[in-house]
Amino acid sequence: MYRNEAHGLDGSCLVLAIPRAGRLKTQTIQLLERCNIKLLPDKESGIVHRTFLDGENSKHVAVVFLESKDIPLFVAQGRVDVGITEQYLIGETKAQVESLLELGFGKSSLCVLVPENVGITAVADLAGCRVATPFRHSASRYFDEQLLTDTPTLVSVADSTEVSCRLGLADAAVGVVETEEDLFASGLKKLAVIRESQAVLISNPNSRHAVCVLLSIISCLGIQKSYEYCRTTSELSILC
Repeated sequence: MYRNEAHGLDGSCLVLAIPRAGRLKTQTIQLLERCNIKLLPDKESGIVHRTFLDGENSKHVAVVFLESKDIPLFVAQGRVDVGITEQYLIGETKAQVESLLELGFGKSSLCVLVPENVGITAVADLAGCRVATPFRHSASRYFDEQLLTDTPTLVSVADSTEVSCRLGLADAAVGVVETEEDLFASGLKKLAVIRESQAVLISNPNSRHAVCVLLSIISCLGIQKSYEYCRTTSELSILC
C-alpha cells in the first residue's frame, strides 16, 4: 500500500526522509542546501516542507525527520518516496528498496570488535562467545557465513555496544566505527570488517518522483553518474 493522504501528502509532492540526529543529519542538511532545498517548517502538519528549485520551476518537497534505522522501512512501505540513510541499515532491516546513489559522506564500517587486552585474534576464536550488538540480523548472517564450530550467542543492546565488553556483558561486539578515535576511546579493536558503508539515497521502487529527484540532485552537485536504471528517455518522461 502506498502512502495515504494524511497531512497534505496527496502524492503531488515528493516526500523525503532524512536522519533526525547526529553527524549524518548535519551532512544531509548541507547536501539539501547545496541542492537549493530551503528549510521551511510547516507547523500545522508537523512535517517540514521545503521548496526544491529545479531551474525556473519550483517543486514542492516534504521532508520528514526519522531515526536512520527506520528510514529504509518507511521507504519500503511507501510512506515516503525517498530517503537518505546508512547503507548497512538496508541489509539490517531487510527492506526492499532501491539504492539510487552513494552520496560520499557518512562513511563508516560495520565491524566485529573485541577488547584490546584479550587474546582473540581471529573470528574463529569467537566460537561459543557472547557478542553484543544492535545489529542482530547482520551479525547473525555474518557468523553463519563463517561456519564457526560453535555459533556465538548474540546479546541485544541498543546504544551500549562499546561498554558491553568492558562491563562483562559480552566478550565481543558488532558495531559501527566511524573513526579510529572511536575505537581508542572505547578500548576496542577491529577483528573483522563486515561491510563498509556510507550515506546513500534510496527509493521506493513504485515512486513516480524518485528518478526526478535523483536527476535533479545529480545536476545540482555536478555529479557524473550513470543512469543505467533509467532504461529509456520515454521512461524518464513518464516518471517525471
